[in-house]
Order: sequence, then C-alpha cells, then structure tokens
Amino acid sequence: MRHWHTLQEAMDDLAERPPEERLGVLVREYEAEAESLPGEDVRTLFVYTWPDGRDSFDDHSRELIRMLHWIAPVRDVETYLVGTVTVHRAAADHLGVRWTLDEAEAKAAAKGGETLFRGTIAANRVLGHFTGDGRNEVLIDPDDIVSVERIPSPV
Repeated sequence: MRHWHTLQEAMDDLAERPPEERLGVLVREYEAEAESLPGEDVRTLFVYTWPDGRDSFDDHSRELIRMLHWIAPVRDVETYLVGTVTVHRAAADHLGVRWTLDEAEAKAAAKGGETLFRGTIAANRVLGHFTGDGRNEVLIDPDDIVSVERIPSPV
C-alpha cells in the first residue's frame, strides 16, 4: 500500500496506473489506511476513478460499500434526489451496488440476457449519483432497497 497522506499524492499515484485499475487501488488503499485522507479527498478520488473502473470492479464488494457509506453522498454533478426513488438493475441478481434511475436503459441492458429488477430506496440512502456522462446511475447498499421485484424480460 502507498499510504497516501495528501490528495495530490493519491492523484499522482492513481494517474500512473491504467484507468481500469484505479478504482481497485483506491478501495484497497481505503481498506488499509481508512483515515489517512479526509472523506472529502476520498470522495474526490472516487469521482475520478469510478467512470473507468465501474465495469471492471466487483459491484458486490462489501469493501466498496463500506467506503461509499463513509464518503456518501458521492456525486459527479451537484444533483440532489428527494423522497423515494425507483431504481432498476439489469444483472444476474439484485445484490450489487450499481443501479440506474433510467428504466429504458435497464430494459435495453436486460435484452442482452440479464434479469431486470426494480426496487425503491429512500433518496437519503443513495450512496452515489452519477449523471455527468449521460447515465443516471445510482450506487446503493443493496440492503437498503425495499420492495425489490423481478420484471418480466422485455420483448
């Protein structure tokens, strides 16, 4: 582990690595040295690493969920969710951290053979919300989802 002591040290170290590996390095560093950087710095690093690492990192990772609980809410754009939101997921199960607020996107992904799930969650329990790249992705602790249901496959 690098044991980062400043945001700049962390950014420099992560920038030297392949983009798809950065998120894993950040999560491992957080697990090893959870208090070496303030939460705001870890939040900044997460926003930097998430877009390139989201598809190559295990979205069932309890370490990832623990880190998100510590730095939440994480946003790439200043948007705020309120009330109860409906979330969707096209995957083998409903136990991962990655969901979307975009039902059409989830249905399109399910056409690739994945199962489509829908659930609800209180907006204040959403750990992350990413919209800057055109997605409407939310990161949540699957234990916080209520009324999860399997949706029939789109035709």
